[in-house]
Amino acid sequence: MRGWQLDYVRNITDIDDKILRRASENGEAFDVLSARFIEAMHEDERALGNIPPDREPRATAHIGEIIAITARLVERGFAYRAANGNMHRAVSYYAGGYYYAAKRQGQLERRQAARATLLNANAEETPQQGPDPFPTPR
Repeated sequence: MRGWQLDYVRNITDIDDKILRRASENGEAFDVLSARFIEAMHEDERALGNIPPDREPRATAHIGEIIAITARLVERGFAYRAANGNMHRAVSYYAGGYYYAAKRQGQLERRQAARATLLNANAEETPQQGPDPFPTPR
């Protein structure tokens, strides 16, 4: 894109329950396991000719911030701690609340308007090629 300076940032999840479990099974430190898999991913990307990201922040470098954000989500009712200790989104807030309904209605209206505009333009010019670019959600 001309005139735009873009930063390609790809987050790396270098710690989670699966990584911790696998490292334990292998008898190795989680960071050693993560580093091996990250390097394998980089090798695959180089072999494919993928453009590397400008930055690649890792979750372990931001644990304090993740904890603080999660605490705010819990305080505001957007998340909760399950009996097993895992954190979950408070789906009832989104699915049953005004916020979710208003957001979905706005998305649906914008999608329908864009679809109508595109279909009207295509009807006047040329038939549409390929699948509908604005499918109606079911």
